[in-house]
Amino acid sequence: MIDQKLKFYTFASLFLVLVIDSMGIGLVFPLLGPLFISKTSALVPAAMSLGSRDLLYGITLAIFCVFMFLGAPFFGDLSDHIGRKKVLLICLFCTAGGLALSAIGIIIKSLSFLIIGRVVAGFASGSQALAEAAIVDISTEATKAVNLALISFASCLGFAIGPIISGYLASEKISHLYGFSTPFWVAAFLALLNGVMLIFTFKETFHPGFVQKLHLTRGVEIFISAFTNKRIRKLAIIYLMAEFGWALFFQVIPLYVMKTYDYSTVQIGHVMALMGVVFGISCLFIIRVVMKFFSTKQIAFYSIIITGVGMLAMLFNVEWVMWALFVPVSMGGALFYVVLLTLFSDSVGDNSQGWVMGVFAAIVAVSWSLSGVLSGVLSAINFYIPFIFASICLLISAVLVRI
Repeated sequence: MIDQKLKFYTFASLFLVLVIDSMGIGLVFPLLGPLFISKTSALVPAAMSLGSRDLLYGITLAIFCVFMFLGAPFFGDLSDHIGRKKVLLICLFCTAGGLALSAIGIIIKSLSFLIIGRVVAGFASGSQALAEAAIVDISTEATKAVNLALISFASCLGFAIGPIISGYLASEKISHLYGFSTPFWVAAFLALLNGVMLIFTFKETFHPGFVQKLHLTRGVEIFISAFTNKRIRKLAIIYLMAEFGWALFFQVIPLYVMKTYDYSTVQIGHVMALMGVVFGISCLFIIRVVMKFFSTKQIAFYSIIITGVGMLAMLFNVEWVMWALFVPVSMGGALFYVVLLTLFSDSVGDNSQGWVMGVFAAIVAVSWSLSGVLSGVLSAINFYIPFIFASICLLISAVLVRI
């Protein structure tokens, strides 16, 4: 009984970590488009061309993921040696500091401060991989897939709430006290509060036997190991292609709806929230249903196909069609995320869960880094190109699943 209660409180604390952490990540999407594209933005010169603004938007998105690439695998591997709890606390408190720096950058109209804040928060954003590793620690083979789905749902819940809160808190039409810095301050406070709560609610799930010397290139080494390790090489390629396509689509959507339909921060927040809600429902409920009838590889194949075809259908460029397509695209993205995460975990032993989750996070970071820059570059050329490119990547990934 005590052991089960301990698992419950540990799981609950990790669930809360991911909800609040994902809120902090999701809040930025309704903000960056208006911050860079609006002619009245004080962050960029008024004379700057639209193409340059698109590129700057992409770089600011990507810089977070570049440092996530360095930090997440580093912290994931570190947790295998000094424990999950200590590293989770480091990540949360650093995230709070990074968000505060971004808020200050907006207030003092400094693009440099905004980007430095993104760098700090990105480097510290290893909490999702750590939480996943901790969940695996307390899971059995029978409960692993469902538990990972629940933890993914936590991320989606936070990601759905974050953009809505951000859209409203950034709107001066709602209150003169609000502005673009307000969501960053709120997220920083929540990250700080989350860390304090974690001290009292989280019980360590992993007790390491030795400590390894730290070095910042660990992220690069872990990412390379994904493609040199025979056990996960094919999975790594499949997931890299699929996640790159998904990330490119997701990051170009705020620009697309802003330029095409003149959406406000509130409306962009609604778009992001819808995708997050569908993603979360798919992780929590739909995955349980489809796993009763299909194997994990079959789910991976069909969900990637659905996502890729749905993205391609965005070329119809009709507003109500766009809203309808968000449902299958987000559902497919959720399903292939959960099953590929499960396949990654199943491919290694208990003592390597931190490493393999770090690899998974590194692939996410690389995908979002490259697609972040491309979202700005390709959008400046033509909005159809990102959708076509994203769908091609996903369809290639589906073919690799079948081989």
